Amino acid sequence: GVPRWQSLSIASPYLIAYSSGIQTLLRHGVFDAHGSCVLAFMYLTCFGPLYFVLIDVLMALESIIWGPVSCLLGDTRYWRAERLIAGVFEALGMSTMDLQGYKRQRNMAKLPSET
Repeated sequence: GVPRWQSLSIASPYLIAYSSGIQTLLRHGVFDAHGSCVLAFMYLTCFGPLYFVLIDVLMALESIIWGPVSCLLGDTRYWRAERLIAGVFEALGMSTMDLQGYKRQRNMAKLPSET
């Protein structure tokens, strides 16, 4: 099987992001009465770190698909698609700035476990 230290190093970026993710979602009002109940429930249970796995999968799909497709679109369609992609992440409680911060935090969390 997989050694325990190796599985911890794979999960460490998501566990570290979980704590600061609470602050981000609090700031966006996700846990308020008018916020997303499904997202709040998912985040407050043991599925919380899976939220960041979902964000990672969506970011990977975006980078794989968006790069080649964006070259083929005209200016108007490009910006419309860009707003659509941003809307998907905002529906999950992450603004563009939050995504950039998460990417940096995830990369920094990987460094100690990889060295």
